[in-house]
Amino acid sequence: MSTLQVVIAEDNSGARDILTRFLETFEQVEMIGAASDGEQLVRLVLQKRPHLVLADISMPGISGLEAVRECLRLLPELLVVFVTAYDQYAVEAFEIQAFDYIVKPVQIVRLAQVIERAKRAVQTLPAVPPLGQTVPAEQEAKVMIQSSRAIHFIPLDDILFIEKVGRKTVVHTRAATFETYESLASVMKKLGPGFVQSHRAYIIHLRHVLTIKPCGESVLVHFYDYEPTAYTSRDKLNEIMDRLVSG
Repeated sequence: MSTLQVVIAEDNSGARDILTRFLETFEQVEMIGAASDGEQLVRLVLQKRPHLVLADISMPGISGLEAVRECLRLLPELLVVFVTAYDQYAVEAFEIQAFDYIVKPVQIVRLAQVIERAKRAVQTLPAVPPLGQTVPAEQEAKVMIQSSRAIHFIPLDDILFIEKVGRKTVVHTRAATFETYESLASVMKKLGPGFVQSHRAYIIHLRHVLTIKPCGESVLVHFYDYEPTAYTSRDKLNEIMDRLVSG
């Protein structure tokens, strides 16, 4: 093995900087990404496919434990070391097959021991794609949505529309709907160019639009093989029509 590729997941910038500086002192170790929350960690693991993750447990949004569970489901050969100020999570960490567990403050000697063990362990694992290699298109074309009970990876092509309902955001596919407390604006940032925010409470996927129909002061948007409808505001109508016609 030439280089151990590492991703750090730590919401505290000071702690993140310390880990980065420590890693820079080790030979054949390269930090290829850093995340400040669990959602970013899952995206980085999918994109970069590192050998090792150094993950804090207490992070905003998705916790380190939840994020690591999802990372290991997607990349079973991933090595995970939890780096945390709380030793009470050790049992749970090892239950999800963590490679090791480091209690803060991190000592460089302790980290060096873990890194050397990781190098040896990676030599026995299946090869991972080199840094810079793109991941399969079917992985890239998914959006991560966190509900109250799970993290969902929804193919972008399956999404018909997304609507704001009270405090929740609801993602509509033909097979199911998915609810999250993420804002509509936050979800919109994760989507591809085929999506447009048609209304303050709706995002529509243009390729699935069947009919646009005025209804009083509103404009209804109907979709292929799906009964629920979305809305578009009249000031967005021309833009949507142009994009539908241009393909």
